[in-house]
Amino acid sequence: MSNEYISSFFDNIKDKTTNPFFGTLIFVWLVRNWDLVYTIFNFDNDCNLQDKKEFIKSYYNGKVAWQEIGYNILISFALMILSYGLIILSRLVINVTNHNIIPRMNEKTVSKLVVNKNRFETVKKTRDEYFIRIQDFEEQVVALEQKNTLLKKQNIEDTERINDLSKTIERHESNSIASNSKISDFKSKLDDTEKDLAFSKIALKKNEETIIKNNKHLDDLNNLILRFLNNKLDILKVSTLQELNIPFEINDAYVNLNKNPASLHDFDIMFFIVGNHLTSENKDRVSMDPNYIDEYINLGLVANNGNNEKHRGLGSNLELTAIGSIVFSSQELYELLKEFSII
Repeated sequence: MSNEYISSFFDNIKDKTTNPFFGTLIFVWLVRNWDLVYTIFNFDNDCNLQDKKEFIKSYYNGKVAWQEIGYNILISFALMILSYGLIILSRLVINVTNHNIIPRMNEKTVSKLVVNKNRFETVKKTRDEYFIRIQDFEEQVVALEQKNTLLKKQNIEDTERINDLSKTIERHESNSIASNSKISDFKSKLDDTEKDLAFSKIALKKNEETIIKNNKHLDDLNNLILRFLNNKLDILKVSTLQELNIPFEINDAYVNLNKNPASLHDFDIMFFIVGNHLTSENKDRVSMDPNYIDEYINLGLVANNGNNEKHRGLGSNLELTAIGSIVFSSQELYELLKEFSII
């Protein structure tokens, strides 16, 4: 706590002594009372403290305190005004000398290479500004160069992509030409197919006529079967096939089926099995002894449909002929004729 008071006391003294007014006032008092100050520090050796006090009292007996203080203050103000006026005047002289007289003298006496400081500072500032702007431009140029490099790279990639697309287009054009050629060939084949179809229609019409004729024979056979079934006793009296009014081709087919060639057992039964398979909706190939098929083809009961496929079994390459269809449909009549040994 005491340290704070002491520090505050010395700070106050420092402020007062460093203040221009108080400093001037102290200086004025010392000048006007120099003999007192000098005497205090220079008494004779035979003077004691009482003598010194008497001297100081006698020094102030003829003076008025407030007048002395007033004079000191007035003189201090006058000195301050004078000192500041001198400072202003000296600054004025310095400024005029530095900014007017010396520059004019320099213009006339110094080389033209030497320039005014203000002008130098202005030029320097302008140069620095231009330098900063140049740096900015350089950075922009670097950025533009980088962007240009990137654009060149993209341009190269785009060029390569365009070349690839051009090659793809050329390849598609080549494929298109090939496709057009194939289409032309297909149209030509289609024309040929249409011609074949026209011939097939003619052949189909002929086959339809043949089928109608065969159906007529089949109807006759069915009627014959009905008569035969209704009149079994009368049939027993018949001795020849001609008396039953059966067509000659069917007679031969019945007789040939009943012969059972050597090594082909159940020759007639196998025929009806073959007919059942060939007339069914499922035409998948079934394994079978090809000798049977060859013999049925020789008898004109089964035919190859023209696919040039070897008949190693029952498949879509085989079909019943018109006579074969009639014989297959009249299986009951065949069995009756066989049962009564008419064939």
